[in-house]
Amino acid sequence: MSFLLLQSPTLWDFKYLITGVLRVFRTAIAVAFTAIVLATVALAFASIRSTDSVVGPRIFGKNVLVVRSGSMNGTFPVGSAVVINPISPSGMKSLRVGTIVSFKSAANPDILITHRIMETIARGGGRVVFRTKGDSNTLADQTFLDPSQVVGTYSYAIPHGGHVLVAIQSGRLLAALVIAFIFASISLMFTNRAFASSDQWEIL
Repeated sequence: MSFLLLQSPTLWDFKYLITGVLRVFRTAIAVAFTAIVLATVALAFASIRSTDSVVGPRIFGKNVLVVRSGSMNGTFPVGSAVVINPISPSGMKSLRVGTIVSFKSAANPDILITHRIMETIARGGGRVVFRTKGDSNTLADQTFLDPSQVVGTYSYAIPHGGHVLVAIQSGRLLAALVIAFIFASISLMFTNRAFASSDQWEIL
């Protein structure tokens, strides 16, 4: 008759297990920190467009806009990051009532506005203009939108993502990440030293 002998884990086994976990954790922190720093640098050096309602970088050919006003609160709140698909001249024909577009302000071309098309108005010679309005606004925009002013169409929004972009571009997020990484590294260093000291006492 044979018996299966089970041995309870010792304190030494637990130390090796925890040490291994700490090493994996430290490696994961280093990899994550490196990735975040690279992404932060990429965003920081992305070209910036200053606008009235939004401000954001141009990344991978798309405009990433940070919502600054509440005119579109029904669709995306203030502080959201909104991704805008650039539109070509041929794509202007696809614009219709209900489409959310980002366009240059008639008063200041450096200002981008993101509103919804509410009406298509035919003009002479087959030309059309649009009436736009913010979802949360009571009244429509005062001036008609010419298709030549449109720079892109709304794709999707990331709630609160705009706050992150602003923090990255201002350098506050990177500073916070560096401080967090330093504290995490110091904590892991002291933990490893504590385990090393206890191992030496066990051997003695």
